[in-house]
Amino acid sequence: MTLYIAIYAVSGVQRLLDFTKTVYLTHRDAVPIIIKPIGAAAQIGVPDAYKYSYRIRRPLIVLPELTDIKETLGIENIYIIYGIGEPSPLEKLCADNVAIILPGDMEYSKKDLELGKTIKPLEISLEMPPAVIAYAILSRCSS
Repeated sequence: MTLYIAIYAVSGVQRLLDFTKTVYLTHRDAVPIIIKPIGAAAQIGVPDAYKYSYRIRRPLIVLPELTDIKETLGIENIYIIYGIGEPSPLEKLCADNVAIILPGDMEYSKKDLELGKTIKPLEISLEMPPAVIAYAILSRCSS
């Protein structure tokens, strides 16, 4: 089962690296996606994340826009983790060929929110860093 987990519009280098490493260490079949990185995360974080993924021989996907998940990867089941949406248990997100989008440092646009189903996880607070949210989701999907 391939599970895609993405971070949207991240700006911090360490935040990006923590997210990427957490995905790799938590679920062996999860693929991290970095969508629309900004600032230092785009200039320094993405190359560092790529070097790490290359060293451990795991895939890393970088996309310029959220729409590319459907257009480029062909993933139809997109769950956007958001403060407003259907309250949902984390186990519901564990399926093959699913993309789970985590918030980064910018708000989603209205157009972005229309690309998938907005989910408000029951078990976690969205005030936590993306790496912690990713860990919570992927650890449920591993069991």
